[in-house]
Amino acid sequence: MLASDRRLPAIAVGIVVIVFLVVSAPMLNDRFGDSHDGRNGARWGLASRALRTDGVLASRGGAIQAHDNGTYANHPPLIIFETAAAETVAGEHEWSTRAPSWLGSIAAIALLAALLLALGCSPIATAVGTLVAGGSAMFMIYGSMLDTPVISLPIGLALLLAMQHARRGTQVPWWLFAGLAAACVLAGWQSALLAGIVAALDLRTFARARVPTAVQTGFVIGLVLLAGWMIWAHGFTSSLLEQLGQRSGITTRATAEPVSFPDLFSSQAEYLGDLFGVGVVLLLPAFVAAAAMRSLRPIGPILVAVTLAYPLILWEGAARHSYWNYWWIAPLAIGVAALCDRALALAENRRVAAGGIALLLLVVVVPNVVQSVRLDREDEAGHVIAGAHLRQRQAVGIAGPGITTPATWVSYYSGLPLADFRTGPRLDELVSEQPDALVIVGCGAPSLPTEAAEACGSERFQLFRADRLVDRS
Repeated sequence: MLASDRRLPAIAVGIVVIVFLVVSAPMLNDRFGDSHDGRNGARWGLASRALRTDGVLASRGGAIQAHDNGTYANHPPLIIFETAAAETVAGEHEWSTRAPSWLGSIAAIALLAALLLALGCSPIATAVGTLVAGGSAMFMIYGSMLDTPVISLPIGLALLLAMQHARRGTQVPWWLFAGLAAACVLAGWQSALLAGIVAALDLRTFARARVPTAVQTGFVIGLVLLAGWMIWAHGFTSSLLEQLGQRSGITTRATAEPVSFPDLFSSQAEYLGDLFGVGVVLLLPAFVAAAAMRSLRPIGPILVAVTLAYPLILWEGAARHSYWNYWWIAPLAIGVAALCDRALALAENRRVAAGGIALLLLVVVVPNVVQSVRLDREDEAGHVIAGAHLRQRQAVGIAGPGITTPATWVSYYSGLPLADFRTGPRLDELVSEQPDALVIVGCGAPSLPTEAAEACGSERFQLFRADRLVDRS
């Protein structure tokens, strides 16, 4: 009875959404600060602000960032338009700026459960897969972070769900395939890769020949729009190619330590352990179980290919960003669901099997949720800037020692261009030109003069006049 209860997936989705909102609620309206969440959110917030205040043409579709912060068009632009739409409707607040991510994450969990059912997973297996993936710290922590991997996941899942329904003989409008494929290209690099793989598949993979034709059409339309926007923004794509070289480890930034492949694998082990917890040990047996289920093909292999290829191609970015593997949420859910169905099929006593599955959920999910609650996004840094009483002659759009760049959140709250004054020569230059300029620093920075370090007290971030950051001893 339990295994066939069609209400279980809906209950699981409801549980994940409620816990996600409870965990995320305190953070949704947090200031953007010195963290992945703060830097990404403020980056896209600046793009949205430019799009809304300067207009589509003047801002080049949000590529020219607000407050003279230059051009940023290294990622597909759908996130800019989604953020601008949310802020137009609800006003500019941190929670509304983050709306495309947390609303998209809610949609992603519902789509993921629907996809598992469409792939032939039993209701209880679907519920377990949804709970394990949705209960991960990866989802709970980064599901509300405004960035392209987060907002692109529901769009990619929607394309796969439509594809699976078409394979099962359901009539799916061609325009839906074309629209979803184009949206995938414009939403993020993972979803663009997914759409490209789907478009490249042999026609015999599908139930209806017009499905791949529609996906290919949408994929090409998306590529044309994306390329046009990037060329419009930059003139040429040299900036994108430079970023690609850095993220793939081909070139190294002058301010960053080079990343080796051993660094990549050690960082991934650390990130996956922190963000998926005990669930990491389920990956191998889950994928073995999934490989044995014919009904999961080709959806399962497509998702695994995307989630494996992205960090391996852009491995420098993967080593530096703990959320780079955010899309692993989807194949983890599929693998765990397949493992659950396999266990139920082999079990002689289904009640015992169900009890074991319930115990597994407690061991895997609860610690992850606890880990999520402990998250510190370091939003104090944003509060320092947002709460400062500034005079126009005091340039605050600058980052000093102990601040990770790009400190987009500084410019987001100060309304002034961002500059980097973390090094001694730059600080000396600033002091000579504008000694009363305000500089935000991380109080743990070893390069802080003794006087400034003592003035920090117990604070983690503090504003100082530039001339107080120069050691005069």
